Amino acid sequence: MRLLQILFLSFFSFFCSILMATPHIGYIYPSGGQRGTTFDITIGGQNMDEITGLFISGEGVNGQFIKILPKLNRDKKDVNREQENEQISERVIFTIRIDKKAKLGMRDLRIQTKNGFSNRLFFEVGELTETIEPAYVESIQPIATPFIANGQIFPGKTDKIKFKANKGETIVCHTKARALIPYLADAVPGWFQAVLTLKDKNGNEVAFNDDYMLSPDPVIIYKIPQTQHYTLEIRDAIYRGRADFVYRIAIGALPYVTSFFPLGGQKGKSVKVDLKGVNLTKNQLQVKIPLSNENKIQLSAEGNQHIASNSFMFATSNYREYTSSKKHLTKKDALPISLKTIMNGQMNSNEQYHWFKFEAERKEQIMVEVNARRLGSPLDAQITIFNSNNQIIAQNDDFADKSEGMVTHHADAKVIFKTWKTDTYYIRLRNLQGTGSVHHNYRLLLDRPKPDFSLRIEPSNLTINRGNTAAFTVHALRKNGFKGNIELDFKALPKGYTYSNNIIKKGNNKLMMTITAPSNAKLGILNLQMEGWANYKGERIVRKAEPAEELMQAFLYLHLLPAKDFLATVVPSLPYRISTGIENTIAMGENDSIRIKVKLDRNDNFSIPVRVFLSSYNKGIKAKPIVFKDDMREVSFKIETYNAKPGSQYAVSIKGIAKKAAIKKGKKKKGKKNKAEFITVLSPAFELEIKDD
Repeated sequence: MRLLQILFLSFFSFFCSILMATPHIGYIYPSGGQRGTTFDITIGGQNMDEITGLFISGEGVNGQFIKILPKLNRDKKDVNREQENEQISERVIFTIRIDKKAKLGMRDLRIQTKNGFSNRLFFEVGELTETIEPAYVESIQPIATPFIANGQIFPGKTDKIKFKANKGETIVCHTKARALIPYLADAVPGWFQAVLTLKDKNGNEVAFNDDYMLSPDPVIIYKIPQTQHYTLEIRDAIYRGRADFVYRIAIGALPYVTSFFPLGGQKGKSVKVDLKGVNLTKNQLQVKIPLSNENKIQLSAEGNQHIASNSFMFATSNYREYTSSKKHLTKKDALPISLKTIMNGQMNSNEQYHWFKFEAERKEQIMVEVNARRLGSPLDAQITIFNSNNQIIAQNDDFADKSEGMVTHHADAKVIFKTWKTDTYYIRLRNLQGTGSVHHNYRLLLDRPKPDFSLRIEPSNLTINRGNTAAFTVHALRKNGFKGNIELDFKALPKGYTYSNNIIKKGNNKLMMTITAPSNAKLGILNLQMEGWANYKGERIVRKAEPAEELMQAFLYLHLLPAKDFLATVVPSLPYRISTGIENTIAMGENDSIRIKVKLDRNDNFSIPVRVFLSSYNKGIKAKPIVFKDDMREVSFKIETYNAKPGSQYAVSIKGIAKKAAIKKGKKKKGKKNKAEFITVLSPAFELEIKDD
């Protein structure tokens, strides 16, 4: 049933995007470049006509639109044997200029058309020389390292990259493929699964990798036994391919951090971080942790010629933090730990269990949480809680943290339990994958659970017509048993803008909201900001609502990936508007019906029929579409509930669609149809609440 719901929602969203002709981008090639250079990129997607610009987050990177390429013609022989995909069939070219002092790392890139912003894709600013396929494929001479190779993999294809390496060098071949396009909706396992093979000059395989530790993106680290030419091969694991199977591979004697310890530290403190890896100038970083609301900061180390290593995420907290120094492999050697503490540990090669103990009063709520996999550690944690009589009180081995959109195997553990009596309690931390290594680091938190929440907004790009309405969804990721209301507010919203119902109520984890622009709104870009707040036992909890992209993996799974900006494009008005005039919450029964008045405000020269219906699918609520004909201005619209869950909250908006006949432009090609234009609008949302009798 869940599969059918997800497929329906995906189709509905896709159908609506077609009606609105919002741009969608599926790949960027190349997906990055060297700072201080100018080069062209190709963007593949859909609905990319009438381009007005390119938006790249941060400073120092700019793009200029060059041209639209002819649409791929599947009637002719496809030399790449590429699978047809309408969503990446359109291609445009931009020229990119990266400043010499631009900050290294990933940026958010979107195109902008007359209909607003596209979705976000990642674009990387690098510091190494770049080469682009087919330059290195056709080259007879090996390429001098270090460099980054950019390419695309097509069906049955293997790319070969030749380079020279010297005896004694430790060569790193670091791939970014899933890091560029995290999820593919129509491919299993849900991303381009790259495979690397390194061969010597005689064609002998000397190294191979298809997953590096926990990452689907492969990395080869190989110490060169003799100076010669080597060939790196990259392909898909099962020889699939398509234009959006894009990769970047950094090749050379590059600095690479394989693990670090500790995985985090206390805010406001200075922490020494030990590094494991290759080609590093130092094996330790001194990190001054800022006092901020961020719970992670991005770090990197340095190699020769001041080249930056791969980046990694370092956790920050407001807790007291300690590092375990003595062995605590058995219950009798359990390490004492107190509440409101994080213990940083490492499970070494001869270890499978770490033990801790703490004192607690009767009927105390206690939380124990391990953070390892979310920070790149291979530890597969299991937590088991014992009392002094060796009875198991609680156990967990997989805790799904929905705020971690890139994680598909939630291997960290978390338990919340109530103590039976005043006693000494024991925590057994186990690595379910067997014994550990110098890479199996973790952070173990002991505290009383503090109810909390985080917020995600999707989509992260809106198009708002003057005098009309746009919709978005706010997801509440509730933590540690928080069940209360969350009130949402825009910060510094321009004068004249209004927004709909703004409370995520108890028992609900998301809310569809709408924002309406005034008829005289200034055209252009709005960078929106929202926050949510709640009261818990007299304490006010305030959290920023983070913009996000909801991405589908392999036809089924949905993930929320944070974006840097919540952007809206304000565009000219449409020839009609829809409203209901409803401002207060409407209460309904589990199986009930109600009629509301839907009003249509037309421009004088607009008389096309308008079909109105519920704007989104919600289980438990339905309505039959109605058509406004000729000069109709108001209709009675019936909404029904069926087996609706008591206490449920529905945000309801009415969508209107008017089909404008196609305008004939020149001679029509045989078998081709002129496209009709669909004009879609939304009413401001109102709230339905199912009575809880």
